[in-house]
Amino acid sequence: MYFLLAVGALWMVVVVVVVWRVYKGFDLLSKRKGFSRDQQGRSVAIIGAGFGGLCAGIKLKKLGIPFVIYERHPTAVGGTWRDNTYPGSGCDVASLQYEFSFFRGTWSRLWARQSEILDYTMHLYNTFQLGPHTTLDACLTRASFDGKRWSLTFRRESDGGQFVTDDHSFLIIATGQLSDPQIPAVLEQSATVFRGKVCHTARWPRDLDLVGKDVVVVGTGASAIQLVPEIVDRCRKLTVVQSSPNWLFGKQDRQVGAVERFLYQFSPIRMLYRYYGLLQLDLLFAASMRQQVPSRSWTHGMVEGQFRKSMVSQMESPANQEVLLPQYPFGCKRVLLSSEWLAAVQAPNATVVEGKAVGFAPDGIRVAKRRNVRGNDEGVRAADCEDIPADIVVLATGFRTTAFLRGMEVYNRDGEEIHTSVWADGAYAAYCGIHVKRFPNLFLLYGPNTNVNHTSILSFLEAQTENCVDTICECLERGADLVVVPESLYDAQDAAVQQGLQKSIFNAGCQSWYVSKETGRVVTNTPWSLFGYWMECVWNYDSRRMHYH
Repeated sequence: MYFLLAVGALWMVVVVVVVWRVYKGFDLLSKRKGFSRDQQGRSVAIIGAGFGGLCAGIKLKKLGIPFVIYERHPTAVGGTWRDNTYPGSGCDVASLQYEFSFFRGTWSRLWARQSEILDYTMHLYNTFQLGPHTTLDACLTRASFDGKRWSLTFRRESDGGQFVTDDHSFLIIATGQLSDPQIPAVLEQSATVFRGKVCHTARWPRDLDLVGKDVVVVGTGASAIQLVPEIVDRCRKLTVVQSSPNWLFGKQDRQVGAVERFLYQFSPIRMLYRYYGLLQLDLLFAASMRQQVPSRSWTHGMVEGQFRKSMVSQMESPANQEVLLPQYPFGCKRVLLSSEWLAAVQAPNATVVEGKAVGFAPDGIRVAKRRNVRGNDEGVRAADCEDIPADIVVLATGFRTTAFLRGMEVYNRDGEEIHTSVWADGAYAAYCGIHVKRFPNLFLLYGPNTNVNHTSILSFLEAQTENCVDTICECLERGADLVVVPESLYDAQDAAVQQGLQKSIFNAGCQSWYVSKETGRVVTNTPWSLFGYWMECVWNYDSRRMHYH
C-alpha cells in the first residue's frame, strides 16, 4: 500500500515538472534569458572540450558573450568519451537521463555505448557551431590573475612542446575528474621489465589483439566491469586482479524498440520518462547513501539486502561468494551496473585473484596476497606473492580523481598558488563545487564535491554552467572587473558539506577514490541529491551575494 502511494506521488511530481516545463516553453532551467550589455572586450576562456566545456560554450554563445574553448587533445574534442574506447565502454546511466535537457539524443539502446555517446557529443558540437570558438592542442600549464584578466600559458605538442599565451577576463576550468589515468607507481616504475604489452583502459590501442592470449586485467572498477565480459571469450586465459569486490546493480540493457523511438520524439513524453528516472535515482540516493553504518537507516539495510540476494543467486559456490561478495556497506564505494560480470569471472577460462599488483615480472605481473576464484574449483587459498603469467596486462586502475587541476599552476592577484594556499594539504573545496575563495573570476565545472555515483553528471554540469553564466552576467552588468565568493559563505558551505559527508555512507571506512588518501577527506563526491543541488546552487543561488569590485 505504502509502496503504491510512493510511486503515485513520484509520478505526480514528474507530471508537475513536465507541465511546468511545457508551460515555460521548455526553458525552465535557464535563469538568464538574454544579455544586452556591451562586454567591452571581456571574454571567457573555457579549458576542456568535454561535456562540461561544451555546455558552457553553448550557454555563453546563446547570450552573446565572447569565449574560446581550449582543448589539450591535438585533433579532437569529446573528453572522456573520446579517450575511453576499450571493448564494452559505455555509460552506467540510462540514455534518456544521460543527455542535456536542451539537446536530446537519438539512442539505439537503453544504456548508450561509447561510440553513440561520442556521436551525441559531436552532434552537439556541430549543431551549436562551436568549431570556430575552439582551439585544439592547447594544454593549460599556468594561469595568473592580475586583478582584471587571466594570463594563460598553454603548451602545444604539435609545435614541439612550445608555449603560447593568451588572456581573458574569466576562466572556466572544465577538465573534470575522469581525464587523467591513474597508474600505480610500483607498476609504472617496473613496466619496462615486462616483455609483453601493457595498456590502460583509457588509452586502448586500436590494434590490440587478445585472441588466444593470456590476459591480466588489474582492477575491478567501472571500466573492468564493462571490459571483462566483452573479452573473456577471446582470451586463452583471463585473470582479474581484484583489491576488493563491488556491489552490482543489474543492467537490463536492450535495443530501444520502434514504438519507444516514436514516442520519445514527443517532448512531454520524453521528459516524463527522463524526470521519472532522475527522481528514482534520487530516491535511491536518499534511501541508501546518506546514512553511515552503524547508524544507517532501515532503508539502507533493505536495499543492501536485495542487492546481496541478487548477487548470491549468480554465484556458483560459497567459496566464490567469499571473494566476489563485498564485505563493506552498500554505497561506500561506487555501485556498478552489470548483468554480465559475475558470469564472466566464473567462466572456465577466467580466474579472479584477490590481492594487490606490486610490480611487473619479465613474463607477467607480481601479485601479493593471492586468492583464486573459478567456477567450481577449490575456492580460496592463500600465498604471499606470486607471478601471474601474461602476454598482455590491462590496467583498469581508474583516474587521478583527488588531485584537482593537476599539472596546472593557478595564481590569484596576490600571487597565491591555489594548491599551496586555499587547497594546501589536499583540502580541496569550492562553493557549490564552482567558486574558490580568494580566486576571483575562476569557475570550476565538475570540481570538488560534485561527483555523483547515483545519477547523471550531465544534469549536474548543466546546473554548474547555469551558476557560472549567471555570475558572469551579473559581473558584466555591474561593469565590475572581478567577482569572488565571500569567504564567510565559502567556509560555511564547506563546513556543511563536510558535516553531511561525515555522516554519509561514503565515509564508512572503505578505501575508495572518493576519499583523499592524504587527508581522509571526501573530496570528490557530493552530499546533495540532484534536485537538492539544483535547489542550492541554481534556483536558490543569488549571484548578488558574491563580492564584485
